[in-house]
Amino acid sequence: MGFLSACTVLVTVPFFLAQQHRPGQQLPAGVSMLQAGPQQVWSAMKSIRHLKQVFLYLVAYFMLQESEYRFPTL
Repeated sequence: MGFLSACTVLVTVPFFLAQQHRPGQQLPAGVSMLQAGPQQVWSAMKSIRHLKQVFLYLVAYFMLQESEYRFPTL
């Protein structure tokens, strides 16, 4: 375990030191950081009506989660 941890550190530290800065997504003009998240959620909720397979996927996901087999306890 110690050997693998040392190998991981030896490989990843140079990678992070050599990595260049990559700027993220810019905020729209007039929008604070606190408003950006709820604004994106609202935009996604408006466009979800046009994606019919999303509802099918969500229904199938929850149905499969409910049908998970649980071993009986002794």
